[in-house]
Amino acid sequence: MPLPAGTFSPQAVTLRPNGGIAAVGGNDDAPVGMTWTPAGGLRSLGLPENDPQLPLDVSSVVSSGTHLTVGGWHYLSSGDGDSFRSGAILTR
Repeated sequence: MPLPAGTFSPQAVTLRPNGGIAAVGGNDDAPVGMTWTPAGGLRSLGLPENDPQLPLDVSSVVSSGTHLTVGGWHYLSSGDGDSFRSGAILTR
């Protein structure tokens, strides 16, 4: 699945039952999720936009039938580095 240049850094990929794939990862601004199917091409998974107070990062994606489950975490950024705040599971 060729990704558009500069889109994101992939963290996890899963096969979809319809012959496509889904990938999640991130860039400097937000979590990113993309799906690709032979019929539909490349499309966004529509992951939530980052809340500046509690950013989201994603690291896993699993396909089960027509559903996707994405795992990740919320974190706080500071001058001392990032700190974990809470886990997150998103389903679609």
